[in-house]
Amino acid sequence: MSVSVLKEKIHNTVERLNDEKVLADILRVIELESSTGALLFNENQKKELSKACDEVDQGETRTNESVVKEMEEWLSK
Repeated sequence: MSVSVLKEKIHNTVERLNDEKVLADILRVIELESSTGALLFNENQKKELSKACDEVDQGETRTNESVVKEMEEWLSK
C-alpha cells in the first residue's frame, strides 16, 4: 500500500472517531514518531526495563510459542 493511500485511510478513520482518549493516544503515537526518535521512560519503566535485561542475561526467557500456549490455555478456562 502506498504512503498516500495509507495517509488517506488514516485520515478517513480518524475523521470518524469521537473518543477523546483514542484520539489523544493516536496523537501521542504520531508525535512520538515525529520526535527525535528517542524514547523517554519514567523511573518505573526504567526499573522494569533493567529487570527485564537482567532476566535475559540470566537466561530467564521463554519462547513466544510457550507464552501463546499458556495464554490460550488460560483463556480457555
